[in-house]
Formats: sequence, C-alpha cells, structure tokens
Amino acid sequence: GRVGMWDPRTGTGTVEAVKGQYTDAEGKCRVEALLFEEFGAMSAGVEELLTRVAKVAAGRKLTWWQYDQTSWSAREWMPFALQRLSVQLWTALADEAQRAIGAASRNREGPWGGG
Repeated sequence: GRVGMWDPRTGTGTVEAVKGQYTDAEGKCRVEALLFEEFGAMSAGVEELLTRVAKVAAGRKLTWWQYDQTSWSAREWMPFALQRLSVQLWTALADEAQRAIGAASRNREGPWGGG
C-alpha cells in the first residue's frame, strides 16, 4: 500500500517514518543490555560495567556520603554498588507485585476483592 494507508483492522499498509526520541544518539552511543535476575544473578555486561566504574571513577574507597549510607558489610565501592543495585531491583519487583495484586483484586467482585 501507499504511505499513510495503514489499516489497523487488517495490519496492512504502511505509515510514514517519524523521527524517534533517541534518533540523535544513533551512531554516537553504545547500547548494552544490562540484565538482572531477581535472586541476584546479573549479566556479564553488568559485571564488566561495574568493574570499569570501580577502576576508573570510584576506585576502592567510598565517598563520605556513600560511607554514611552503607553498613559494615560494604566498606568498599563494589559491595556498596551491588547492595544499592539489589535494593533497587527488589524495590522494583515489590512495586510490580503490588501493581499485579492490585489489578487482580480490582477485577474481583466485592469491596475486599472477594466474590
């Protein structure tokens, strides 16, 4: 079909291309998939990135703010960074579970989600 003749009922035709939000970054930025598993595993890309940051930017020492934010178990940058990532991951998982539970309870009859 011609450009602009998109038919959503049949999925046929085409639409004119539009400039995307990140078009300016094409060819200028390196994109890496950083994958986390909910029980602590991470992709090799995450480990490589954290290792690079620890060597270049952070070194082994924590800033005074990081030192105040951490526990006795993370007195160097890498354990501190891993603990912070873990907290963010579990917070996101809890938020997602809460949304799923809320959506499920709204789909049931009755004021308390019961039938």
